[in-house]
Amino acid sequence: MDDSWKGEYLIRAPKREWVEPPKSEFAIRVEQKRNADWARISPLMKTYSAAQISQITGIGYSRIYDLAKFFGKKFAVTASDLVKRRKEGGRL
Repeated sequence: MDDSWKGEYLIRAPKREWVEPPKSEFAIRVEQKRNADWARISPLMKTYSAAQISQITGIGYSRIYDLAKFFGKKFAVTASDLVKRRKEGGRL
């Protein structure tokens, strides 16, 4: 099949600004849940270990690390820092 037309089409195609695709209800629910979980976890991050936070909030241990990774840029605690401290057996 001849694909030579594709390059020509791309050159002639009008430039469009990027439009954020609409989020599905599922994506919105996941994001709301993630934010709600983080709101419960974040005040505890500097005080308790991940295991203690898990016991206090009832949120799974691995989920706490996922949330920290997701929100790492917004908050001081980063996932790599958590993993390092976890390996050292230290506090968050």
